[in-house]
Amino acid sequence: MSRPVLVARLLELDAAGVLTTAHVRAGAQVGGVNVRTVWRWLDAARTEGRLERRPRARLELSDRAWEVLAQEGGNASALHRHLSRCFST
Repeated sequence: MSRPVLVARLLELDAAGVLTTAHVRAGAQVGGVNVRTVWRWLDAARTEGRLERRPRARLELSDRAWEVLAQEGGNASALHRHLSRCFST
């Protein structure tokens, strides 16, 4: 069972005032996660309104950085040196 479906069903029980630890334990077992994880998911749904996991921050390279990386044969250390020189004061 997916996280959004599980959390939505548990929130329905919570809204009806009948959510118990047994429900959360069963949900954790079905979801293949720890009970504490399900409680955190429920807390996130209540406080932040999100059922899905939080999107991860991503590093995005500029076209210029890709060019440098290609010129250096994919050497990430060389790209790092280049970026360090560009941003050093």
